Amino acid sequence: MKNASSSVKLGILIKGVGLAYAMLGIFALVLALVAYFSSWHYGDVVYRATTYLSVLIGALYMGLKLKSKLWLNGVLLGLIYLVVITAVQKNIALFIQWYWLKHLLIVCGVGVLGSIIGGLMQR
Repeated sequence: MKNASSSVKLGILIKGVGLAYAMLGIFALVLALVAYFSSWHYGDVVYRATTYLSVLIGALYMGLKLKSKLWLNGVLLGLIYLVVITAVQKNIALFIQWYWLKHLLIVCGVGVLGSIIGGLMQR
């Protein structure tokens, strides 16, 4: 019987979350430059799209590196990603709002999708 702790590779999970945050930083920089040099202002839809794309890229990386329990690692990536972003905002009340829970489900779903696609790409 397999050990349950072997299904989550902490090092790869940390690298996946780090890659997701790095991609968010790159997207934010590009959006800031575009908004600065043009009259365009991004809104909530663009913010959510960059968040989902960042998680998708981090999860794809994890899916390429892992061989089993891709869905679990994708959920953990989404969960850690959103909890840390919310904690940085220093607004604990966000954790009990319906909008945050809905966003958490979507981010975890994107994490699962990305890790499974990454797993399929490695085969």
